[in-house]
Amino acid sequence: MTFPRLVALGDVRFGMRLTALSEKKPILKPKSPEKARPDEKDTEKSPAKKQEGTPLPQTLNPLNPLNPPQRFPEEKYLTLEGFYKFTVDRAKQDIRSVWRAILACGYDLHFERCTCIDTRHAQKACRKWSLEMDVALVQYINRLCRHLAITPARLHPHEAYLDPADAADPRVACLLGTLTHYPHLSNQLLRLRFALLQSLNNTLETFFLPLVELRQTHTYQNSIAALLCEAKGLIFYDTKVTVMNRVLNATVQRTADHAAPEITLDPLEIVGGIGPAPAPLLCTAALLDRRRRCKGLLRWLREIRSSENTYFCQAARQLSCVPSSQLCVKLASGGDPTYAFNIRFTGEEVHGTSGSFRHFLWQVCKELQSSALSLLLPCPSAAANRNKGKYILTPSPISYAEEQLLHFLGQLLGIAIRADVPLPLDLLGSFWKGLVGEPLDPDADLQEADLLTYNYVKKFDSVSDEAELEALCAEISSQHHTGESPDSPSRPCCTFTYVTMTGEEVELCQGGRSLSVSWENKDVYGRAVRALRLRELENTECMMAVRAGLASIIPLQLLTMLSPLEVELRTCGLPYINLEFLKAHTMYQVGLMETDQHIEFFWTALEMFTQEELCKFIKFACNQERIPFTCPCKDGGPDTAHVPPYPMKIAPPDGAAGSPDSRYIRVETCMFMVKLPQYSSLEVMLEKLRYAIHYREDPLSG
Repeated sequence: MTFPRLVALGDVRFGMRLTALSEKKPILKPKSPEKARPDEKDTEKSPAKKQEGTPLPQTLNPLNPLNPPQRFPEEKYLTLEGFYKFTVDRAKQDIRSVWRAILACGYDLHFERCTCIDTRHAQKACRKWSLEMDVALVQYINRLCRHLAITPARLHPHEAYLDPADAADPRVACLLGTLTHYPHLSNQLLRLRFALLQSLNNTLETFFLPLVELRQTHTYQNSIAALLCEAKGLIFYDTKVTVMNRVLNATVQRTADHAAPEITLDPLEIVGGIGPAPAPLLCTAALLDRRRRCKGLLRWLREIRSSENTYFCQAARQLSCVPSSQLCVKLASGGDPTYAFNIRFTGEEVHGTSGSFRHFLWQVCKELQSSALSLLLPCPSAAANRNKGKYILTPSPISYAEEQLLHFLGQLLGIAIRADVPLPLDLLGSFWKGLVGEPLDPDADLQEADLLTYNYVKKFDSVSDEAELEALCAEISSQHHTGESPDSPSRPCCTFTYVTMTGEEVELCQGGRSLSVSWENKDVYGRAVRALRLRELENTECMMAVRAGLASIIPLQLLTMLSPLEVELRTCGLPYINLEFLKAHTMYQVGLMETDQHIEFFWTALEMFTQEELCKFIKFACNQERIPFTCPCKDGGPDTAHVPPYPMKIAPPDGAAGSPDSRYIRVETCMFMVKLPQYSSLEVMLEKLRYAIHYREDPLSG
C-alpha cells in the first residue's frame, strides 16, 4: 500500500500518533475552562469575535467522538507531502520511533494492515486450515528465524509475510493455495495463525514439555508422548532445542571436579599407513603365508594398516576403556568450554584444548567419508548425478569389531551434540530417519538413495503386455549378459536375482536363480527388488549399533520430538557460511575498529569468496569446516554466553617488524582469533587470505 492510500484511509489516529512524536510541532489542545482567564470565558459567544478572520475548520476528536468538535488552523493539517517529509526527517533521528508508530496504528512495513478488522471472516477462513498448512507454516517460520538469527518468540506476527514470488517454493505451496481464496485477508490469516502457534509453543516450552515422559512414545500408542510425537510438526525448532538443551545439562555425569579423559593420537600413523601392523593380523604364520601368495599382498597390508591407524580407530581403541558416563558433559559455552575428552598429538605442542578437539572431529569425518573406513558407502544415486557426496551406512553383515566401530560412531554424534560442533558429515535422509525411528517412504527414499533401481522397478510396473515385457527382458539381458529362459531357450530372460549396493548378486527368493520373470510374476519381482533396497537402506543391524552408541551419550527419547531434518541440523549444522551472521559475532581487539581500512578490506575480501573458500577460511581460523548457524545471544539476554567458537576475534599481528604487506595472517584456532596485518590494498588482502587457506601446512598451530 502506498502513502497516498494510507493517508486516504482517514486513519486520524495514525496522523496524531506521528505528530505526537515530533517535538517541533506539538498538538494543539483546547484550553480547559478551569485554566482560562475570566475575560476569555465567553469569547466564542461574542458575534464580533466570530466574524474576525477566516473561519477555522472543525474536526471531531478521534479519541472520543462524543466530544464537541475541535478547531485546528489549516497550516497544522498533516498533508501527504508533510507526512512524507516528517517521516523522513524523524527516521534520520530515530527510525525505531517511526516504526513503532506505524506498527501501533496497525500497519506493517509494506503499509498493509497487520491487524484483523473483521473477526468473522478470520474465524471462517481459519476453519480451512489443516495440519499440513500448520506444519508448512512452522517450517517457514523456522527458515525465517534462521535467516534473521532470532527465535520465533522474538518474531512479531507482522513480520510473517508471504510474497507472491514464494509461490514457486513447493514448501509453502499449500499455504498460498488456500490463502488465495481470501486475498484481502491472506497475510492477516497467516499472522493470526502464527500468533496462535507462537502462544502454543510458549506454553509447551514453559509448562508442558518438561513434564512429559518421552520414553512412552513407542510403548503406549495413546500416551501423551505418542500424541506429541504425531504433532511434533507444530513445534518450532528452537522450542525443541531449548527443551533438549535443558535435558542435556540436567543429565551431566562428569562435573568440573573430574579430569577429562585424554587420548593420544599419532599423526604419522595415518601418513601412508606406515605404522606397525596390528597384532591380530600377525598371529599365525599360515595367514601370512596365504597372503604372500596373493598378488596384492602389499596393497592389502597398506589398506589394513591405514584403516587400523586412522584417528577414528585410534580413538575408538583408547576410549573403549573409558565409561560412557565420563563423556557426558554439559553443553559447551563461553571461552573455555568443557569437552568430552582432550586430544594430545604425538610430537605436537598445542596450547589449549578446543583447537585440537575440533581438528580431531574434522579429521574423523574426513576418514569416515573416504576409502580408509568401510562404515559408510557413497550414495548409489550419485551414478545418476543425484545426491553426489552423500553417504549411507554400508549394508552388509558386520563383525564384532565393526559393531564396536559403529557404536563409537554413535557416540561421536552424541559428543558433537553436547559440544555444539557441527560435524561435516553428508549423510542421506534415510540415515536420519533410521536414527529417529521413522519408517522409510518406499518411493521417495528409494528414489533419493538409488535412482537407477527406482527407474528399473518403474519399468516393470509400466509394461502393458507380454511383448513389451519380453523386449524389456531382452534389453536387461544384453546389458547384464544373463542367460536364456529354460522354458524357451531362444528367449532372453530375467531371473529373480538382483545386485546389492555392495555389488553382490543375491537371490530375491529361494531358488531365484532358476526362476524366470514372466507376465504372471513381474509385479512380484518388482516388489521383491524394492523390498531388497529398502532393507538395505534400513540396515537395522548397523543402525541399532549407532543408536546404542548415541544413547550412551544423550537420552535417546529426545529424538522423538525432532524430525529427521532437525536431527541433521542439530548434529551437522548447515554446509554454508552466513557471512552476515559471522560479522555480527565478531570482536575487535587491541584498539581495532570495524571502520579501519584493513578491516574493511578483510570483509570485502570474504564477500568475494565462494562458499568453498569461506569454509576453508573457517577451517583455517578455528579448525571447523562448519560453524553453528545460531547462538544463544539471539534470545536477547545481555549476559548470554556465546556458543563456541563464537565470537570470532580480530587482532593485530604479534610484533611490528617489517612491512605489513610482507607479513602473513596467523590464527589461534582455540580462541578463533585472526591476527590480521594492516595490508595496504584489497588485492594484497585477497592474496594473503587465499595463500593462508590454500597452502597452510600446520592445521594446529595456525
